[in-house]
Amino acid sequence: MIRRLLLLFNIASVRQIDDHSQWFPFDKYKFDKDCQVSWSLEHILAQHSESLDNHKQLIDLFEYDKKALERQKEPARSDEDLENLIDSIENMIDRLNKGERINNQEVIKLRDVIVERLSDGDSGDYMHSLSNMALLRSDHNSALGNSVFYDKRKKIAKMTQEGKFIPFCTKMVFLKYYSLDENTQLELWENADREAYINAIKRVLGKYLTKTDD
Repeated sequence: MIRRLLLLFNIASVRQIDDHSQWFPFDKYKFDKDCQVSWSLEHILAQHSESLDNHKQLIDLFEYDKKALERQKEPARSDEDLENLIDSIENMIDRLNKGERINNQEVIKLRDVIVERLSDGDSGDYMHSLSNMALLRSDHNSALGNSVFYDKRKKIAKMTQEGKFIPFCTKMVFLKYYSLDENTQLELWENADREAYINAIKRVLGKYLTKTDD
């Protein structure tokens, strides 16, 4: 259902472009070099790394978390829980830099706490919701892996430069097109970005969707 909704979002968004020479490339969506293309849902923000053997990837992930959490600090307000969480992340990064092998459950437990804090207490339920999903070819999805947002952003840009077909709205998500304002952090994917993304989907697809009474 989400994949079909995102496909419609892409088609409708391209149709709204003033330049009438633009159209959604159904041929590229269906085939690549005469082979049928498989599509999947890309998690814009990954929950955790799949490989604990890749220390560099884990360090990048926790550095990303630390930067996002530090943006939650308020100068005039003390937040002991936040400070303790940042200390735990710094300790984890230090252990990883020393080459220590970390138990998988320890990483997941810390990531769960981080995700809950970054998601404003919604326990990370958004992770598998529309607000954290973009449409991407399955092979391109695999190439992105569970990288942090800014790393995925660079990879999407590189794929586009190489002439690979990236759906219009997927590119716009990673360019932060839907949430550009003076406070936008291009290297982070935050709650405000998710809200702006959902609002854009509602705005574009409003005339295609029918309200129902529960």
